[in-house]
Amino acid sequence: ARRFFAPLTLSVDVQGDRVEIFAFNDTTRPWSGTLRWSLETFEGEPLAVGEAAVHAPPLRTSLVGRLEMGDFLRRRGRALAFVAEWEGRPTGERPDPSLEPSGRCVALFAPERDLHLPDPGLEVTLHAHGATVEILIRARALARFVALSLEGADVPFSDNFFDLPAGRAVSVRAPLPRGWTLEEFRRNLRIRTLADVRPGAPRWRDRLVRRFVRLSPRLLLERLLSAAWMP
Repeated sequence: ARRFFAPLTLSVDVQGDRVEIFAFNDTTRPWSGTLRWSLETFEGEPLAVGEAAVHAPPLRTSLVGRLEMGDFLRRRGRALAFVAEWEGRPTGERPDPSLEPSGRCVALFAPERDLHLPDPGLEVTLHAHGATVEILIRARALARFVALSLEGADVPFSDNFFDLPAGRAVSVRAPLPRGWTLEEFRRNLRIRTLADVRPGAPRWRDRLVRRFVRLSPRLLLERLLSAAWMP
């Protein structure tokens, strides 16, 4: 929710083979910065890279760029990731740490259920800073929806449920529960991603169920009524 309602954020919308990038600025000051993007495999092999200047007027949604990825998708399939990262600051003003743009966005070209997400090979390192634990996470392949939890204690993490593209690293902080050692924190830390979720039924059965749902009389009737009322 914090990421979704951030006053400055980036959004990537995939429509078929087209990628549209938007900058959302809910502040009263204009922002400018640099957008860097890459089309890459889940293992981090870059297929195309680029950058563009971002100018985000106040209280407005701005289209940053529109890219066609059809050639790459036809050659390499849809198991690719589009990664956009934005570094920005207020135009003509000193940076405000409380209003740093939410700058990384990952988009896929097919539903996750139709893709084989590889084992991200997460490398995790912990450091204690007084009563705070810093968790450094690096991914060897795309880590979709990284989820952190701590068994035996309810602690807030500085970030959670995020995407981590291949070759990138992220630092997450959490309070060390009272009476715990760093080793106890390490033993009870659980980090999962969408790659850890396995379907409970074979793929062919899932496709068959979805086909029956699409052909159900109720859904067909709703589509007919919707088409009848469209201008």
